[in-house]
Amino acid sequence: WRGAIDEQELKEVLLRDERMLTLWVNAQHRTKTMIGQALRDLELPEDVLVALIRRDAQVIIPRGSTVLEDGDRITVLGNPEGIEKLFHAYIGE
Repeated sequence: WRGAIDEQELKEVLLRDERMLTLWVNAQHRTKTMIGQALRDLELPEDVLVALIRRDAQVIIPRGSTVLEDGDRITVLGNPEGIEKLFHAYIGE
């Protein structure tokens, strides 16, 4: 927790478990398909919710119409099964 660079990262460290996932939207990674997409158009598991978006130094309260940009960091909460699906789709093997 001492290495947290901002308040959101500290919260994520303290809350980290199988019910939460942080994704970095990045044009060089698997999350590139999210760039330019409204949250309502993403194919997310039904049992997850985008709880927070951090864009640069701003915290954005997500809405269905919120369009993701390269560099966004999204915090997703949900059931362990949905979080695991997202992990495998965007991070894991």
